[in-house]
Amino acid sequence: MKETIQFNSNKVVTILKEMVGGVILDITALEVDGTTVADIADLNKASLEIAVFRNGSSQPEYFCNDYLDYILRGITSAWMGYTIATTKRSKGYLIAIPFNGSLKLNEGDRIEVIFKVQTDAFTDLSTADSSIDIETFPATMTSPVISVIESHTFITGSTDIDKSLGNNIEKIVYVGDLTADYEASTKAKPTNGIILTASGFEKRVSENTLLTENLSSLQANPETAIKNLVLYNDYLNPKTNVRLTSKLDKAVDTDARLMIVRKRIL
Repeated sequence: MKETIQFNSNKVVTILKEMVGGVILDITALEVDGTTVADIADLNKASLEIAVFRNGSSQPEYFCNDYLDYILRGITSAWMGYTIATTKRSKGYLIAIPFNGSLKLNEGDRIEVIFKVQTDAFTDLSTADSSIDIETFPATMTSPVISVIESHTFITGSTDIDKSLGNNIEKIVYVGDLTADYEASTKAKPTNGIILTASGFEKRVSENTLLTENLSSLQANPETAIKNLVLYNDYLNPKTNVRLTSKLDKAVDTDARLMIVRKRIL
């Protein structure tokens, strides 16, 4: 399936009768000369909703429903995926949103995609020369279990993390700053480390240990900065009854979030 939408569109793109492994966002973003690729200004001026409806149900189950920048940080932290997604191509940007599993759409099933991109998500964008293709890519395996993306916000002024995150958690990313890489950031950090508990599991580590883990994930590209601090990442060993606590060195920014990747059957 491939369908073209325009910037600022609320169009619902419907996917039927496919084995879907994810969605590609092919964003043609050009300036008024029709050839220069526009710079990214703010990917949180773009919202992405991917909802699954089974057996004719009117109740959605969400793969994601958030701003694009947060979704990408949740998906790509611990490797170079964010840099790849935000690198200019010949006419814009090519962004993959993988399910890490497959969604087989039988009769009565559908996926709805709403990708609303404001023009000011990019600098000096010409809407006349720009558009967005939403395309599916086929699953490489048959499995109803996929990895969904969720975000958890903080109360304004919070100086600690104390969150029950539930079950089937495979990844936790602390997004404390949208404007700077983790080590360069002057915003709130878990400088005293974290305590992550789950059924039969405890991770009580310092910030240095977390930094070492993150750098190890990037060792193939050692000059790559840690964009956001990954606190847990093991898709083979998702955890249940997860609770995360940490004392931050200052109050969180209003944009701070925890991005959670959770295994679900959809």
